[in-house]
Amino acid sequence: GFLAKASGGAAAHRFGEMPFGRRIHWETTYEELDGETVFRELEGRTGFDAELLKAMLSRSDDGRAKAGGRRRTIAQKPQGIAVLDSARAQNMAIVLSKLKVSSAELCDCLHKLDFGHPLVSIEDLELLMTVLPTSDESKKLLEHRENVEQLRDVEQKVMPFCTLPRSVGRLRLMKFGLSHMLMHA
Repeated sequence: GFLAKASGGAAAHRFGEMPFGRRIHWETTYEELDGETVFRELEGRTGFDAELLKAMLSRSDDGRAKAGGRRRTIAQKPQGIAVLDSARAQNMAIVLSKLKVSSAELCDCLHKLDFGHPLVSIEDLELLMTVLPTSDESKKLLEHRENVEQLRDVEQKVMPFCTLPRSVGRLRLMKFGLSHMLMHA
């Protein structure tokens, strides 16, 4: 094949040797099918650069720098004040991200007992009830009511449920109202 010829013959390397920094299982018993392969148009070209391939497949930092590879460091988003446990906050963030309305907008509907919002579903409400902050978590969050912008994103999104009186009861009432509307519509 083309790569075997250009790299000086893969048969020269022993099995298990790592010429490009990774183990490559290379078979040299490729049979040409009268030029009916996708590589037929590559025949005769000498554009293969073995050093570039080695740099791309190498695990060393030198090879990445030469090949212009990606950096491994990722800029982290600035964190805010973490009030909730990280696993609990992650669960809340997942559920809140599935909502089609913002938590502030949903709490506004709950406060007004307006159950006719078209983007709120019973399934969303059921999920939300499982991840709402406990009374202890709400107390901790309410200590930061004056500086909400300094909290993490998830705590900021959960804060409206902490400030809403009887939020769980209102959610249950909204769920009941939506199921009643669906059954008797």
